[in-house]
Amino acid sequence: MYLFPTPARSEAELERELRDELEIWNKTKSSKKLDDWLTYLRRFPNGRFAEVAQAHMRDLLASVESGTRRAPSGGATALRLGSKLPVPARFQGSGNPNSAGTYPFRPIWTAGDEYVFHQVDLYSNVVQRKYRIVVKRIDAANDRVEFADGSLVDLMGGVLREGTTQRYDMPIQINPTELQVGRKWASRFQQSGLVNGAGDYTFQIARRETVNVPAGQFSAFRIEGVGFLPARLTSSQRIDLTRWVVPGINFAVKRENRQAGLANVLVSARQAKSE
Repeated sequence: MYLFPTPARSEAELERELRDELEIWNKTKSSKKLDDWLTYLRRFPNGRFAEVAQAHMRDLLASVESGTRRAPSGGATALRLGSKLPVPARFQGSGNPNSAGTYPFRPIWTAGDEYVFHQVDLYSNVVQRKYRIVVKRIDAANDRVEFADGSLVDLMGGVLREGTTQRYDMPIQINPTELQVGRKWASRFQQSGLVNGAGDYTFQIARRETVNVPAGQFSAFRIEGVGFLPARLTSSQRIDLTRWVVPGINFAVKRENRQAGLANVLVSARQAKSE
């Protein structure tokens, strides 16, 4: 019970707020000025693009200090993961169940990095297919990472294009700028291609836990998401998505899509740099 409950807003008010946010976002998204991003965050501190804005502010601040737009930390090291390779100690956790920690999420992309996944049926645990993600090109100035299959993400891993058929006018910001238990954020997107329309996601980092995949055992942050996606016909569809993210690994080591009844698990990885 609240002494002064917040009045519920109408659909018209929510839609108007979203239009206002999109208007400012469209003016800000290509800006290289720190003040523009700060203005957006002051106006919409919990907005649909708040995580994107914080990532841009972080990089712009780093460019002022270092003279480059995105300089990796000096402690970056190469990473190789696989079923017959030992998992580095830094990915295994402290062993203290009460110490989840706080880590910046800062992917370091390099052309040629490769990640192999199995797609598994959630109910039978049968491997349906094996697929490979290969980093083809990085365009840091325009906040783009391109993969060999034509897919495109921003530097934070926000999805801009799936293959060559499904495009997102606004990135699906699946990752936060900081990994910390309890953190929440939301993402709004507009997609075109095989399916057209707008969608929403809300995410929360539920806890830190041990997860086992073919690539090994990892201490990961469990991110739980609920989305409402454009349907092929008339109504939106709900999707429940869980991802296990490990600081220093660019992709989630495991992902479950309960709408489709599928899981994607990491089999091996070759990443030139990791924090």
